[in-house]
Amino acid sequence: MGARLTGWLNRPPFQIKLLSVLSAAALLILVQISVSVWLWAITMWKMDLFATLDQSVYFALTCFTTLGFGDVLLPDEWQLLGGLAATNGMVNFGFAAGMMVETMHLVRRKQVDAKDKSLES
Repeated sequence: MGARLTGWLNRPPFQIKLLSVLSAAALLILVQISVSVWLWAITMWKMDLFATLDQSVYFALTCFTTLGFGDVLLPDEWQLLGGLAATNGMVNFGFAAGMMVETMHLVRRKQVDAKDKSLES
C-alpha cells in the first residue's frame, strides 16, 4: 500500500475506513466474477453451443454459481464444459472469500499496531 493510503487507514475512525477497504475489495471481487462469467458465456456462444448470447450468459451464470437450474442445457457432447465452469466458479468464490478475510486481517492489524504506537507515545 502507498504511504498516503497507509497513513489514512491508520488514523481514527478505524471502522469506517475498514468498511471502505472491504467495500472496495468486494467491488473488485464482483468485477472479477462478472468478467469470469462473461468469458465463459462468450466462449460458449462463439462455439455455437447456444442460439443467443442471453442463453449463454444465463447458463454460464447458473453454472458458475453452481446453482444449476437445468432449464438450459449444453449439447450432450459438451456437458463436461458445464462441470468445468462450475468448478471454476467454486474456485473463484473460494479465492474471493479468502481475499476478503485476508484484506480485513491486514488492514485491521495495521490499524491496531498504529493505535498501540500512538498510545505508547
